[in-house]
Amino acid sequence: MTNTIKRDTGAAKMPSFQRLNLQDKALANWVQSATEWMEVRSGSRGNDNERAVTVRELKEIAGSVTNLTQVLTKEPGEGEMGIDLGGGFTATVAVDKFAQSIIDSRLFKDLAKTLDDPTRFDHLASEIRDVLLQNIADEAAKRGAAIQDMQTIIQTNERSMAMVVRELTASVREASAGQRQLAAVWSDGQRAMATNVLQLQASLGKYYQDGTPGRAMLEQEMTVIAGYTEGLRAQYTLKVQAGGALAGFGIAAEESVDGKTSSAFIISADKFAIVMPSYSGGMMKTPRPEDVVFGVDNLGIYLQRNVYLKGNIRIDGSGIQLKDGMRGSVMLSASGSAWSDATARQAVWQALGNTGSAPNNNHLLVGDAVTITNDNGFAQTRHWMGTAWTIPAAVINGDLLVDGTVAARKVDTRGLTVRDNSGNVILDANGVDAAWVRNIKASGVSGLGALATKNDVQIGSTVKLPDGTVLGTGDFINRLSKITSNNISVFMDTAAIGTAYIGQAAVGTLQIGGAAVTAMNFGEGGALSVPGGGSRVGAQASIRLPANSSGAVVMGMAEVNAAGGDATITAYLRRNGTRFAYAGVSVRSLYTSQVIVIGHDKPVAEADYTYDIEIVSPTSGPGSNQPINVFHTVVTVTGGKR
Repeated sequence: MTNTIKRDTGAAKMPSFQRLNLQDKALANWVQSATEWMEVRSGSRGNDNERAVTVRELKEIAGSVTNLTQVLTKEPGEGEMGIDLGGGFTATVAVDKFAQSIIDSRLFKDLAKTLDDPTRFDHLASEIRDVLLQNIADEAAKRGAAIQDMQTIIQTNERSMAMVVRELTASVREASAGQRQLAAVWSDGQRAMATNVLQLQASLGKYYQDGTPGRAMLEQEMTVIAGYTEGLRAQYTLKVQAGGALAGFGIAAEESVDGKTSSAFIISADKFAIVMPSYSGGMMKTPRPEDVVFGVDNLGIYLQRNVYLKGNIRIDGSGIQLKDGMRGSVMLSASGSAWSDATARQAVWQALGNTGSAPNNNHLLVGDAVTITNDNGFAQTRHWMGTAWTIPAAVINGDLLVDGTVAARKVDTRGLTVRDNSGNVILDANGVDAAWVRNIKASGVSGLGALATKNDVQIGSTVKLPDGTVLGTGDFINRLSKITSNNISVFMDTAAIGTAYIGQAAVGTLQIGGAAVTAMNFGEGGALSVPGGGSRVGAQASIRLPANSSGAVVMGMAEVNAAGGDATITAYLRRNGTRFAYAGVSVRSLYTSQVIVIGHDKPVAEADYTYDIEIVSPTSGPGSNQPINVFHTVVTVTGGKR
């Protein structure tokens, strides 16, 4: 006797059919009938409801129904939101999982790419990608005003492509703008694609302090892709970028090769709002702030007007549900000789009309307050702050207190401080600031004797100071005498004056600390030659600036000559090799001119700084790449502590 054990070896791999000689008409009719029968039952043709179902599929369906029932009867968990579907079923949405699915989506990743990211066109054919990655603003700087059309057609046994490109450009000096419209279709037999891309750019050369250009860009892409390995995908995106600011939106739909479908509409921006239109005022009416009915920014979500909700909705992760509307916080009292979280929780539970013991903290709202007291003088109030009962600190405006309602015997003065209008402590446990002692009765001050009640009190022959020094009347006179060259040593040995006003003074020798006044330096440079597209450094001057300096005003001048033809010449002011200001001039061939550049620089640290002037032959734009003769350069630096 042989026992046979059947095991699931995975999906069946059926053999292919061999070719038949169909010269026999009867055999051909039989094959055609058999083919139609198999195609209908396999689902490749005819009504899909007539497709045969395998035992494997039935098991998967049974498991799916079981899982679906478990999902529809599942209570919302931590981080989930419950939606009432009716019929006793609810759907739970995991907020964190939903957010992660958006972040992981192909559409969001495309929206997050900046308009100078070369990987944003990796899904396109190389010929199309090479065109789109050329910066149209840079092309405009080279071409000036131009309209350029290009058509590309490729047809082989392996690849087929047709592409049309139109580019419009304009440029004057450092300002350039360009527009590119590309339409293309492509196929390699396994993958087909159609795309339409619009690119707009406006650029200002050397817009930022480090010399890099500033660009405003817009890019719109519409692409559809069908492939045997990636399935079907259609996507539209529109992105705008101005310097470092990026925003965009996109809509996408796809079906993978295993038949799973998904779609998304995503907006990526610092702010997103829905504004309610108002037609009563015509086209000239401006919406009011309350007409912005929905908005999102980095601080949160904003809703205005009436909001209607049906069913249960989670308002946080602690399991609270809104069934009969929101309630406000409550202020309750309970009996006890010490604080008890359970007592406070139960007091709120019963105040809401519930019976029995409170099972957990889900019924509590932030702000609920309970005071526990007893007849022996114990009293303590705590507030529910979302995770625990705490004693909150409160700031009470004095206008909220009615005169005479705060009993002094209830105030514990330990740690009490009294402050002036500037917040300075003038009275505390350590004493009183003498500057604030006014109108004190002499009878309440001991130890001063006649000094406490009389004017012009006569001092005896000697006075003993706290350090033990005894001063006679003559000593006081000495110290009140006019300061002369003979007695100055009595009044001053070695001293430093912090801040003083001197009306008239004659100074023999005056020493002033470094960088305490304005300082200046000057430098000159001789002749030099600048090659086409290159640069040379001319005159330089050094100065020391303190950390709190108001900075330095730097002026540079260069006398220049266009050596070979009409030239554009740029001069930069540099601090320790770093550019911070520039000026340009256009010079006719063989003519001599001057270029003057003035700038302000404010380093943050105290140090010696070297400023110089750099002469540059630009590499782009009109008059670029021309050799330049420099006859004379000058740098003047004025700066210091103001």
